[in-house]
Amino acid sequence: MLEAYSWSLDRTGGSHHLFKKRGERSISVPVHDKKVGRRYLDEIGERLGRDQSPETSLKTRVVSIMRLPVSDYLALRYPFTVEADPDVGYFISFPDLPGCMTQVEELDEIGPAAEEIRQLWIEAEYDQGADIPLPSAPGDYSGKFLLRVSRSLHRSLAMSAEREGISLNQYAATLLARGDAIAHVERRLDDLARQSERTDSLVARNEALPPRSFRAEWRRSRNGVEASVRRVPDS
Repeated sequence: MLEAYSWSLDRTGGSHHLFKKRGERSISVPVHDKKVGRRYLDEIGERLGRDQSPETSLKTRVVSIMRLPVSDYLALRYPFTVEADPDVGYFISFPDLPGCMTQVEELDEIGPAAEEIRQLWIEAEYDQGADIPLPSAPGDYSGKFLLRVSRSLHRSLAMSAEREGISLNQYAATLLARGDAIAHVERRLDDLARQSERTDSLVARNEALPPRSFRAEWRRSRNGVEASVRRVPDS
Protein backbone atom coordinates (compact mmCIF):
# COMPACT_ATOMS: atom_id res chain seq x y z
CA MET A 1 0.00 0.00 0.00
CA LEU A 2 2.76 2.47 0.92
CA GLU A 3 4.63 1.89 -2.34
CA ALA A 4 1.59 3.21 -4.24
CA TYR A 5 2.11 6.56 -2.48
CA SER A 6 5.82 6.79 -3.41
CA TRP A 7 7.07 5.34 -0.12
CA SER A 8 10.04 2.97 -0.36
CA LEU A 9 11.44 0.34 1.99
CA ASP A 10 14.41 1.81 3.85
CA ARG A 11 15.43 -0.97 6.25
CA THR A 12 14.29 -3.98 8.21
CA GLY A 13 14.84 -4.60 11.90
CA GLY A 14 13.56 -7.64 13.74
CA SER A 15 9.86 -7.99 12.94
CA HIS A 16 9.43 -4.53 11.38
CA HIS A 17 9.96 -2.77 8.06
CA LEU A 18 10.66 0.95 7.91
CA PHE A 19 9.43 2.94 4.90
CA LYS A 20 10.66 6.38 3.90
CA LYS A 21 9.63 9.16 1.54
CA ARG A 22 11.47 12.36 0.75
CA GLY A 23 10.35 15.17 3.05
CA GLU A 24 8.28 12.88 5.29
CA ARG A 25 8.83 11.09 8.59
CA SER A 26 9.51 7.36 8.42
CA ILE A 27 6.68 4.89 8.98
CA SER A 28 7.23 1.58 10.78
CA VAL A 29 5.23 -1.46 9.62
CA PRO A 30 5.06 -4.80 11.46
CA VAL A 31 6.08 -7.79 9.37
CA HIS A 32 3.59 -10.65 9.73
CA ASP A 33 0.81 -12.32 7.80
CA LYS A 34 -1.84 -11.57 10.42
CA LYS A 35 -4.78 -9.21 10.12
CA VAL A 36 -3.94 -5.51 10.30
CA GLY A 37 -5.90 -3.70 13.01
CA ARG A 38 -8.38 -0.92 12.35
CA ARG A 39 -6.51 1.52 14.61
CA TYR A 40 -3.28 0.96 12.72
CA LEU A 41 -5.01 1.46 9.36
CA ASP A 42 -6.58 4.71 10.61
CA GLU A 43 -3.15 6.04 11.58
CA ILE A 44 -1.63 5.03 8.23
CA GLY A 45 -4.53 6.63 6.38
CA GLU A 46 -4.08 9.87 8.29
CA ARG A 47 -0.35 9.95 7.52
CA LEU A 48 -0.93 9.37 3.81
CA GLY A 49 -3.56 12.09 3.72
CA ARG A 50 -1.27 14.82 5.02
CA ASP A 51 0.27 17.34 2.66
CA GLN A 52 4.02 17.39 2.33
CA SER A 53 5.61 20.54 3.70
CA PRO A 54 7.83 22.36 1.14
CA GLU A 55 10.08 23.57 3.97
CA THR A 56 10.98 20.11 5.23
CA SER A 57 14.12 19.64 3.12
CA LEU A 58 15.53 23.03 4.16
CA LYS A 59 14.76 22.33 7.81
CA THR A 60 16.48 18.95 7.51
CA ARG A 61 19.68 20.54 6.18
CA VAL A 62 19.76 23.10 8.99
CA VAL A 63 19.06 20.80 11.94
CA SER A 64 21.47 18.11 10.74
CA ILE A 65 24.32 20.41 11.78
CA MET A 66 22.94 20.83 15.32
CA ARG A 67 22.06 17.21 16.17
CA LEU A 68 23.41 15.07 18.97
CA PRO A 69 25.10 11.73 18.25
CA VAL A 70 22.57 9.02 17.43
CA SER A 71 23.59 7.09 20.55
CA ASP A 72 22.35 10.00 22.70
CA TYR A 73 18.88 9.84 21.14
CA LEU A 74 18.76 6.06 21.50
CA ALA A 75 19.54 6.43 25.21
CA LEU A 76 16.57 8.75 25.83
CA ARG A 77 13.32 7.43 27.32
CA TYR A 78 10.36 8.15 25.02
CA PRO A 79 6.80 7.68 26.27
CA PHE A 80 4.55 5.45 24.19
CA THR A 81 0.83 4.73 24.25
CA VAL A 82 -0.94 1.38 24.08
CA GLU A 83 -4.54 1.10 22.85
CA ALA A 84 -6.69 -2.00 22.68
CA ASP A 85 -7.67 -2.68 19.07
CA PRO A 86 -11.04 -4.30 18.31
CA ASP A 87 -9.53 -6.35 15.45
CA VAL A 88 -6.20 -7.47 16.86
CA GLY A 89 -4.53 -7.14 20.23
CA TYR A 90 -2.88 -3.79 20.93
CA PHE A 91 -1.82 -0.72 18.95
CA ILE A 92 1.46 0.92 20.05
CA SER A 93 2.59 4.41 19.09
CA PHE A 94 5.16 7.00 20.17
CA PRO A 95 3.54 10.47 20.33
CA ASP A 96 6.91 12.22 19.99
CA LEU A 97 8.04 10.12 17.00
CA PRO A 98 5.54 10.52 14.11
CA GLY A 99 5.08 7.26 12.21
CA CYS A 100 6.74 5.15 14.90
CA MET A 101 3.99 2.61 15.57
CA THR A 102 3.12 -1.08 15.47
CA GLN A 103 0.61 -3.64 16.64
CA VAL A 104 0.92 -6.84 18.68
CA GLU A 105 -1.42 -9.58 19.82
CA GLU A 106 -0.23 -10.32 23.35
CA LEU A 107 0.60 -8.10 26.34
CA ASP A 108 4.08 -9.55 26.76
CA GLU A 109 4.92 -8.46 23.19
CA ILE A 110 4.35 -4.75 23.90
CA GLY A 111 7.70 -3.94 25.53
CA PRO A 112 10.01 -5.67 23.00
CA ALA A 113 8.01 -4.40 20.00
CA ALA A 114 8.00 -0.82 21.30
CA GLU A 115 11.75 -0.84 21.87
CA GLU A 116 12.40 -2.38 18.45
CA ILE A 117 10.44 0.22 16.48
CA ARG A 118 11.83 3.08 18.59
CA GLN A 119 15.42 2.19 17.78
CA LEU A 120 14.62 1.44 14.14
CA TRP A 121 12.78 4.74 13.65
CA ILE A 122 15.44 6.89 15.32
CA GLU A 123 18.29 5.29 13.37
CA ALA A 124 16.46 5.66 10.05
CA GLU A 125 15.51 9.29 10.64
CA TYR A 126 19.02 10.11 11.81
CA ASP A 127 20.61 8.54 8.72
CA GLN A 128 18.30 10.64 6.51
CA GLY A 129 19.53 13.83 8.19
CA ALA A 130 16.20 14.61 9.88
CA ASP A 131 15.89 16.16 13.32
CA ILE A 132 15.03 13.77 16.15
CA PRO A 133 12.37 15.16 18.53
CA LEU A 134 13.23 15.06 22.20
CA PRO A 135 10.88 13.26 24.61
CA SER A 136 7.98 15.42 25.72
CA ALA A 137 7.64 16.47 29.36
CA PRO A 138 4.56 15.32 31.32
CA GLY A 139 2.95 18.75 30.90
CA ASP A 140 3.46 18.91 27.12
CA TYR A 141 0.62 18.24 24.69
CA SER A 142 1.42 15.47 22.22
CA GLY A 143 -1.75 15.83 20.17
CA LYS A 144 -3.09 12.47 21.35
CA PHE A 145 -5.27 11.51 24.28
CA LEU A 146 -7.53 8.61 25.20
CA LEU A 147 -11.28 9.27 25.18
CA ARG A 148 -13.90 6.75 26.33
CA VAL A 149 -17.39 6.99 24.84
CA SER A 150 -20.47 4.80 24.83
CA ARG A 151 -20.77 2.03 22.23
CA SER A 152 -23.74 3.72 20.60
CA LEU A 153 -21.83 7.00 20.18
CA HIS A 154 -18.79 5.11 18.88
CA ARG A 155 -20.96 3.41 16.28
CA SER A 156 -22.66 6.68 15.29
CA LEU A 157 -19.32 8.48 14.89
CA ALA A 158 -17.87 5.63 12.82
CA MET A 159 -20.88 5.61 10.49
CA SER A 160 -20.74 9.39 10.06
CA ALA A 161 -17.01 9.25 9.30
CA GLU A 162 -17.63 6.56 6.69
CA ARG A 163 -20.30 8.70 5.02
CA GLU A 164 -17.85 11.63 4.92
CA GLY A 165 -15.16 9.39 3.44
CA ILE A 166 -12.60 10.13 6.16
CA SER A 167 -11.13 8.21 9.09
CA LEU A 168 -12.87 8.11 12.45
CA ASN A 169 -9.90 9.94 13.96
CA GLN A 170 -10.14 12.79 11.45
CA TYR A 171 -13.91 13.04 11.86
CA ALA A 172 -13.70 13.15 15.68
CA ALA A 173 -10.93 15.76 15.54
CA THR A 174 -13.07 17.93 13.24
CA LEU A 175 -16.05 17.71 15.61
CA LEU A 176 -13.87 18.53 18.63
CA ALA A 177 -12.32 21.56 16.90
CA ARG A 178 -15.76 22.83 15.84
CA GLY A 179 -17.23 22.25 19.30
CA ASP A 180 -14.29 23.98 20.98
CA ALA A 181 -14.70 27.03 18.71
CA ILE A 182 -18.43 27.19 19.50
CA ALA A 183 -17.67 26.90 23.22
CA HIS A 184 -15.27 29.87 22.98
CA VAL A 185 -17.97 31.94 21.26
CA GLU A 186 -20.59 30.94 23.85
CA ARG A 187 -18.27 31.89 26.72
CA ARG A 188 -17.67 35.27 25.10
CA LEU A 189 -21.41 35.80 24.65
CA ASP A 190 -21.97 34.91 28.32
CA ASP A 191 -19.35 37.49 29.35
CA LEU A 192 -21.03 40.13 27.19
CA ALA A 193 -24.44 39.24 28.63
CA ARG A 194 -23.14 39.66 32.19
CA GLN A 195 -21.57 43.00 31.28
CA SER A 196 -24.85 44.11 29.73
CA GLU A 197 -26.78 43.14 32.86
CA ARG A 198 -24.40 45.14 35.04
CA THR A 199 -24.74 48.16 32.73
CA ASP A 200 -28.55 47.93 32.74
CA SER A 201 -28.51 47.74 36.54
CA LEU A 202 -26.36 50.86 36.83
CA VAL A 203 -28.55 52.74 34.35
CA ALA A 204 -31.73 51.77 36.22
CA ARG A 205 -30.22 52.84 39.54
CA ASN A 206 -29.15 56.18 38.09
CA GLU A 207 -32.58 56.86 36.58
CA ALA A 208 -34.22 56.23 39.95
CA LEU A 209 -32.33 59.18 41.48
CA PRO A 210 -33.66 62.75 41.20
CA PRO A 211 -32.29 64.88 38.34
CA ARG A 212 -28.98 66.60 39.05
CA SER A 213 -30.46 70.16 39.22
CA PHE A 214 -33.23 69.00 41.54
CA ARG A 215 -30.77 67.18 43.77
CA ALA A 216 -28.58 70.27 44.03
CA GLU A 217 -31.57 72.48 44.93
CA TRP A 218 -32.77 69.91 47.45
CA ARG A 219 -29.34 69.87 49.14
CA ARG A 220 -29.30 73.70 49.35
CA SER A 221 -32.78 73.74 50.88
CA ARG A 222 -31.84 71.08 53.41
CA ASN A 223 -28.72 72.98 54.42
CA GLY A 224 -30.80 76.17 54.84
CA VAL A 225 -33.28 74.43 57.09
CA GLU A 226 -30.47 73.01 59.23
CA ALA A 227 -28.88 76.45 59.51
CA SER A 228 -32.18 78.02 60.61
CA VAL A 229 -32.65 75.39 63.25
CA ARG A 230 -29.20 76.07 64.64
CA ARG A 231 -30.00 79.83 64.86
CA VAL A 232 -33.19 79.40 66.88
CA PRO A 233 -32.49 80.73 70.45
CA ASP A 234 -33.25 78.67 73.49
CA SER A 235 -36.57 79.61 75.14
